[in-house]
Amino acid sequence: LELYIPIVNTLDKFRYGTLKDSTAEQLYHAITNFQHIISTCIPCFLLSDIVPISRLLQTETLDFSSANRYVDNLLDIFEQRKRQAQDYFHNVVYSHVDELCKELFITPSIPRHSILALRKKNMSICDPEQFYCDHIYLPFLDELINNIKSRLSGLKSERIILLSTLRPERIINEKLFELTKHLSKQFADRLPSPLQLNSEIERWHKKCNDLIKMDNDWRKKWINELIKETDDVLYPNIRYLLIFLATLPVSTASAERSFSQLSRIKSYCRSTMKQNRLNG
Repeated sequence: LELYIPIVNTLDKFRYGTLKDSTAEQLYHAITNFQHIISTCIPCFLLSDIVPISRLLQTETLDFSSANRYVDNLLDIFEQRKRQAQDYFHNVVYSHVDELCKELFITPSIPRHSILALRKKNMSICDPEQFYCDHIYLPFLDELINNIKSRLSGLKSERIILLSTLRPERIINEKLFELTKHLSKQFADRLPSPLQLNSEIERWHKKCNDLIKMDNDWRKKWINELIKETDDVLYPNIRYLLIFLATLPVSTASAERSFSQLSRIKSYCRSTMKQNRLNG
């Protein structure tokens, strides 16, 4: 959005004189339209909250429990934006739109076809701010929330939630007997020493309490840091379960990047290259 005015000014220069260009003329009229400005500002402000989460979910060291926490925080923010839609839209989104319009000498307006549709339904025609809040901002926000929930539903897997209870900030509030029972049911055939699980969880519970008392930052540590606090002698089962949780990929970004890089090596001219050559 900070480049909006410079882009408009640049296009304006290409509308006249020796640099005159018909495409620049079309683009200028397209983006100096109130509908375009407000339709650009709404997703820009809402999607700006997603960018950090999107980058975070692509980091190789991120674990599911941390990702789940970050996504829940993001959904809480969007739900709050929905509850306070009028205030947020007026004070943040529309105020910025209003500044752009004043600088570009554009009058806020409602699309003509929308006015006709409202009249056909015998509905009162509200001011542009209320119209775009009700018909653009809120539907876009609802769709955004639904997409986040559906696309990241894998973070809510039963096993992932269960394993996440081994984190220090979670296990100190858990009922250890029930936790042991659920873990045994889900992972009994994979645990290195299933008979020791109950006593091991009790030791891990005490250790987590001590870690948090020593440093409250342990509530936010990633799984890799927790694994370093376990060993094969005292915590063979806990170590296995934490490693299992840490190795689950949160996203497929790394794999997709690998395939993108592969296309640079195995190009059209190298289409006969086989697996043994690719592996070096």
